[in-house]
Amino acid sequence: MMMATAMLLMAAAQAGGDPPMNAADPAGLEASLREMGYAPEAMDMSSDTPSTVISSGGGKFWIAMGGCDRRRACAYLVVGSSFNDVIDPPLAWVNEQNRDLDLIKLWLNDSKELSYGTSMLTQGLTRGQFRATLDSLIDSEGTLGRRAVDAKLNRK
Repeated sequence: MMMATAMLLMAAAQAGGDPPMNAADPAGLEASLREMGYAPEAMDMSSDTPSTVISSGGGKFWIAMGGCDRRRACAYLVVGSSFNDVIDPPLAWVNEQNRDLDLIKLWLNDSKELSYGTSMLTQGLTRGQFRATLDSLIDSEGTLGRRAVDAKLNRK
């Protein structure tokens, strides 16, 4: 699975000479996301980790910028979301999913909702690579959601 994702990302980058997006700077990332049609919320600069929220595939995803130098020159992005109807699932089940799923990692957020995300380096990140990673995240979200329903973990 990891190799397939890498091949997908490389193919997306090579298609049409996709130039790098400005993903290392909060203002540049916000502008790139807007140009790509993701309608980002205003960048939250209240902490050392700039962040925003985007909509894609019928869901909302947060993007946090990490490895920043004074909220600039950020080294990586973390993109994720959570299931508000999967509350406090057994940690053994969460660990099993983490062993099985390649692209995403799971945890429980402060509200004990099942959360998931993936990361990507900002250096040289192209729009095609970002889209391919987000599409793969959405696919993984669907797989994870089905597994949670099959395990009868969704409740509200």
